[in-house]
Amino acid sequence: MRHVIGSDSFDLFVASGERGSFIRADRMELAELRAAMEDIGTGWSRLLDEGIDADAVLREVDPDDGYQKHAPMGIRLAQALHHGTDHRSQICTALTTLGNRRPLTCLASACRMAASSRCQRQPDHVAGR
Repeated sequence: MRHVIGSDSFDLFVASGERGSFIRADRMELAELRAAMEDIGTGWSRLLDEGIDADAVLREVDPDDGYQKHAPMGIRLAQALHHGTDHRSQICTALTTLGNRRPLTCLASACRMAASSRCQRQPDHVAGR
């Protein structure tokens, strides 16, 4: 979890330029990681709400050794999404191997669950609003 959240914070820092979004998660406890994850999610939402230029070239500088990489915003976003998805699948595999239920990890799963729920919200035009 530390790696996933720390990497996501670094990806957000590279994409947004907001230094405050970059955290060192290597010594954080679970409650701290959860709070950081929520802040990072808010940061990604803010960045996407502002609009992005997928072709804008971003410069990444590794904080440990100074190595520099350059890549378009669109590639950086795709990499951040893929990295998180890859690790979520590993976490789900570990949880199910230990006999736990797999958590919801994607919008499609959440939508299927909501659609099968008796409490689903009706669209405004059906509810007479």
